Amino acid sequence: MQPTMRQLDIFADSRDVVLRNDVLGPLQRRDVVAARTALARLAEEYPDDAALSAMTVLVGELEGASTASFADHAALASARRHLEDDVLPAIRRVLPAQAVQSWIAPCWRSLAHRAVTLAFRGNNADSHAVPLWLLAGGRRGGRE
Repeated sequence: MQPTMRQLDIFADSRDVVLRNDVLGPLQRRDVVAARTALARLAEEYPDDAALSAMTVLVGELEGASTASFADHAALASARRHLEDDVLPAIRRVLPAQAVQSWIAPCWRSLAHRAVTLAFRGNNADSHAVPLWLLAGGRRGGRE
């Protein structure tokens, strides 16, 4: 049986697409070392690539992941705003729609873990671990 030759697709096989995909694969696997390396290669060869800024945000999110508990509600609010205003738009920019929730869920879970020591405030219910668990699609102590 003879192997069939694959026809070159100038759109799917162009160098910039290949380099973008080299970043997206590790990002989806949350492999920060491989994603950072591939991102540097893309930035070097295509410094004006439209996806660079979004990919940089996502790599930065993976690199900057903290496990330290929040000192106060203001720190939680700031971290939540970062996810909503910076990370979510970046995810939506570069990942397929069906991958958005699975990528952001660990970020919400991380915030929830870090917020467990904060007291519930009735006047600011969003500044607590429970709504973060709901955003992650899980619940504390349950299937995460």
